[in-house]
Amino acid sequence: MIDMNQLKLILDVVGSPSAEEINNYQEPQTRDFLKGLKKTKPKPLETLFKGASPLALDLLAKLLRFDASKRITAEEALAHPYLKELHNSAEELTATPVTLFDFEFEKYSLTGEEFKSLIYDEIQLYHSEEKRKEYERLKKEFPNGILATKGIGKLRKPKNPKKKASTPKLQSKDEQRLSSDSD
Repeated sequence: MIDMNQLKLILDVVGSPSAEEINNYQEPQTRDFLKGLKKTKPKPLETLFKGASPLALDLLAKLLRFDASKRITAEEALAHPYLKELHNSAEELTATPVTLFDFEFEKYSLTGEEFKSLIYDEIQLYHSEEKRKEYERLKKEFPNGILATKGIGKLRKPKNPKKKASTPKLQSKDEQRLSSDSD
């Protein structure tokens, strides 16, 4: 659930979202809240950040987008001319997105004992070559996870079962990629 006060603070800067952006939210109360707000225009960044350079304002404008899919990525932000003197691609680490297999547990309601068992299994990956090989094999065989086959946990129900789960627009690009892996 989105913090409505936080959302109002964001909208005070970026302005009201479009009808399309509002409809991207799966929670009806969030959509209703957004539709019920007084329409506002974005505030000029140069008035909010007096004295900021044009390049800084350009970077902020690209980062402060209501729709996360329209925001620049971290890599794009680091390559922005404003950060030219700080940007060193040789020193900046990048990573591949984590697979659904590795975060499958988030789809389940687990008991304390089940969590302990999963944590123990995770620890074994770093101490047993045999467990590591088994993990790699299972990850290839069951890319969407194996908890259901083990009978662990109880699958959580989506908040709105009539509508296919969608990625909330206030997630990071990495979170969006993780969410889309589960669809």
